[in-house]
Parts: sequence; structure tokens; C-alpha cells
Amino acid sequence: HAAAEKVVEAIQDEQNVLVTCLGGFNRSGLVVALALYKLYGWPGDRIIRHIQDRRDFALHNKEFCRYIRNLGTP
Repeated sequence: HAAAEKVVEAIQDEQNVLVTCLGGFNRSGLVVALALYKLYGWPGDRIIRHIQDRRDFALHNKEFCRYIRNLGTP
């Protein structure tokens, strides 16, 4: 979650942020998802839709999506 926290801090400081990884599909999507959750507290399904609406091939890793859907669940 350290990378997501850095994204959150940069956004709160009104900085532009680019999150990327080697493929740009899943790991970067997960970092963005965690940042969105920390910033807005959105439910996982909304986060996934938000990211995929902007990059339709992102977050196709089922385990990552399951993790995102369970954010905030004890």
C-alpha cells in the first residue's frame, strides 16, 4: 500500500500523478484502485468500473479484482 499512499499524498498536494508498471494493466491498476479507495472510500465495484471506463483492458486479473471488491471488508 506504500505506492498508493504516495499517490494519495501527491494528489492531496495537487500534483499530477502517473502510475505505471511494465504492462500497465494490473499492478498499476491496483495501485490506482487503492488510492481511489483511500481518497474517496468508493466500493470496489465502482473503483473497478471507474478504472476500466478509462482503460478498458485494465484490471483483468481476477485475484486483483477480488481484492479490490473486498476493500473495507473485515
